[in-house]
Amino acid sequence: MKFKIEVEEKVTYRHTLTVEAETETDVDYALDVLERDGMHPDDIEGYLRDNNVKIMEFDKDESGECEFEGVDIEEINEDAEKEDIF
Repeated sequence: MKFKIEVEEKVTYRHTLTVEAETETDVDYALDVLERDGMHPDDIEGYLRDNNVKIMEFDKDESGECEFEGVDIEEINEDAEKEDIF
């Protein structure tokens, strides 16, 4: 028997930054903007910098933590495939 399966992969990266700002409120605001508008890890530096937060050190997680879930399984009917060809 043949099956078509769909596996969903979720990867979590945890980056650690040391930053400098006038106030904690400035950091909170910059993180809010990043959470709302960021679409890619490369956005982190730009959104923080653009909102008055200076990055002193950036430890970028390159490995990530993976989680897999089989979300769909469907039996493939080989006889039906052969009929569709002719």
